[in-house]
Amino acid sequence: MSTTTTTAATTPALNSYLPVLARLLMCSLFIWDGVLQLRNPAAAVDYFTSLNVPVPHIAVWFRSRSISSAGPRS
Repeated sequence: MSTTTTTAATTPALNSYLPVLARLLMCSLFIWDGVLQLRNPAAAVDYFTSLNVPVPHIAVWFRSRSISSAGPRS
């Protein structure tokens, strides 16, 4: 009498969706960071000023828009 487990049958289907799910979760982190920077730009300007970023007011808007739309630049 042979017994089959459901995990062996569902593993290939899970493997095909796992990379997509991981990318969506990582993408949501960067989008949320950009949204938080747009909602409270004064805190981001203060942080950029403490890092001696030139023209922090412009840098905040550029960084929050680029992170929200395209993810991190590396």
